[in-house]
Amino acid sequence: MTDTGPPSFPPPSVPPSPSEPPAPAPPPSAGAARTKPRPRGLYRAAVAAIVAAMLAVAYQLYDMAVPSTFVGDMYGLIVLMRLAALAPPLVMLLVGGVLAVVGWSRRRRGFCIAGSVVVFIAAAVLLAMAGQTAWERHRNAVRATYPERSVKDLLRLAIEEHDQFAVDALGTKGDPAAVPGLRAMLLDPKQRTNLRTCAVQALANIGGPAARQVLEEARDRVSEPHVQRAVGYALEDVEAAGDALDVP
Repeated sequence: MTDTGPPSFPPPSVPPSPSEPPAPAPPPSAGAARTKPRPRGLYRAAVAAIVAAMLAVAYQLYDMAVPSTFVGDMYGLIVLMRLAALAPPLVMLLVGGVLAVVGWSRRRRGFCIAGSVVVFIAAAVLLAMAGQTAWERHRNAVRATYPERSVKDLLRLAIEEHDQFAVDALGTKGDPAAVPGLRAMLLDPKQRTNLRTCAVQALANIGGPAARQVLEEARDRVSEPHVQRAVGYALEDVEAAGDALDVP
């Protein structure tokens, strides 16, 4: 009978000491660090801002093609100046849109946020410009109704809103009932110089003894150089018109 010796057993496992800290987790890889949730809400807002900005640009181009007021020979230069003003925010909008798209497609959160912010700034500028254009078109539509308005309404617009187009409309109407209101406007040193100058021209257009008397009074009482010069020219026009009426 062969002696095989004592049986062999595996060494017992030693349990970890409760005082030992757990092993730290391995650091994330570079690819996992770059993979962050994309800002979906910000990206969608940037897309909406781009659409709104392009609509604002289209409105500006429409206003250039179909102006709401009379345009002269220099209108081409005005269009070039307006196009030059549109160029910087349009470039910002393009750059911001490219950054936002690149950040969205490559999951670069920083690019997406930076591009969206640039888009918002450019869209705000373009929308503000379109709003100014819309306001001007509205004002021009209102001013087109001035010839049909009463003298009292036009004087109110001229004095309260400092609207020189209302003063020009008073001169175009040629109603002597506007002379007292124009006199008060002309002799008021607190009124704007351009408004007082328009009042002088309106009095010259109305003509007649009452308007001439107001102009002669203004010649002695007005100290503003620009208004004084306008009064002198207006008196010459009124006197020339009176002499022409006296000729048989």
